[in-house]
Amino acid sequence: MLRVVGAPAVGTAFFDREEITEKIQNRLNSGSLLLAAPRRFGKTSIMLKVKENLSKEGTLCIYLDIEWVNAPEDLIVEILCKIKDSMGQDFKKYVKGLPKGLIDSVKDNIENVELPFFKVSLKKELQGSWMEKGHELFNALRKINAKAVLFLDEFPLMLYNMCENKNLDKKEVLKLLYWLRSLRMETDVRMVLGGSIGVDRILKNLRSSASINDLERIQIEPFDEETAKKFVNALLASEGVIIGEKLVKNARISWRTYPILYSSFRVSAFERIEKS
Repeated sequence: MLRVVGAPAVGTAFFDREEITEKIQNRLNSGSLLLAAPRRFGKTSIMLKVKENLSKEGTLCIYLDIEWVNAPEDLIVEILCKIKDSMGQDFKKYVKGLPKGLIDSVKDNIENVELPFFKVSLKKELQGSWMEKGHELFNALRKINAKAVLFLDEFPLMLYNMCENKNLDKKEVLKLLYWLRSLRMETDVRMVLGGSIGVDRILKNLRSSASINDLERIQIEPFDEETAKKFVNALLASEGVIIGEKLVKNARISWRTYPILYSSFRVSAFERIEKS
């Protein structure tokens, strides 16, 4: 069980979240979701695990960390790039299905879609018409893949960045919110929106709380005490370290309430062992 500090837990590093991942996958059969959790509670790891599971079932899964996005055009461009990543060779078939005249530069530059210079060019092409063209991108997707899930991590931070963007009219933020809602309501695309800060406060300021009233909210909870104990023991044992019950007991409140301290606990344990 290898744990890399700061990175999402994937593969064998993913620990004991089967119940919540199964719940999310079942809920996606009927609608879209909002995952809420403080930072370092495992939200991203859970999203990536669900993505992995659904991909194995043939669902087209698109994951994006959108913390840095500050304009709707950026989001559409990044979604397109991730569609290319996820579809592989099928991406050419997807591009051929785009309406004539819609982002023609994509058809002529399939291999360059992810390159920085092309992203800038594509963003300019989307300005003023990102909503219409974005909708067509998803309509084309439906023709070749009946099931698709869009994972948008750090959704509230994207909204905050857009609101702080002095070059962006707030009306564009509202358009994006309701455009995403229309995708969820009018197409087969499911969404999992993740957030570490209060999305409700941002939406209240924008007077657009109704834009996410179709989402089922799932709160990511910390490990219970027993699971947390097993996690720390497994983490340390994987590195050849066995610790006493007293050290585990002394740290149980910290690791149960603040998962960011899992790794800090490991470091603390090593330091105590070295001094003993």
